[in-house]
Amino acid sequence: MTVGAAMLDWFQPVHPAHHSSGRQLVAQFREAIHQPARGGTINQRWRAIRIEPQHGDGDSETGAKHSHIIVQRDGKWSLTDNWRTQEQLGEKGVVRILLRAPLHSNEVTRLQWHVTTRLIRCLRQMCGIPGAGIFLNDTLALPSGSSASSSAGRGD
Repeated sequence: MTVGAAMLDWFQPVHPAHHSSGRQLVAQFREAIHQPARGGTINQRWRAIRIEPQHGDGDSETGAKHSHIIVQRDGKWSLTDNWRTQEQLGEKGVVRILLRAPLHSNEVTRLQWHVTTRLIRCLRQMCGIPGAGIFLNDTLALPSGSSASSSAGRGD
């Protein structure tokens, strides 16, 4: 019986975090917050999302200092201490997402963009951010066939 359970466990597919449901993503975002938002609820604190590249040779620590979320090329993502403490960075009320890109390129992988759009939808739902509040850096090279406006959930 133990061997059978071990075999089933071994064959059962593992679902990485980037395949989480929308509700699970919202829960992860909420649970990560160590300090409640000062000056209002989370819905009142965040009003826009800015997505920018961070080059692969860039210092991860530097990226973490200047963002709330970092999305790696393999689709793995992480919340930074800035999200955990609900820290405002630069423009007030803007959640900053950095997409890791190769040196001398702003190319985004298909998986990286897919995960990013799911994160955007989650943030929009959780924080009440309108579609017009999504800002992509003009230099981002999205995967072919990707539409910035439709993939990010714009156009309410």
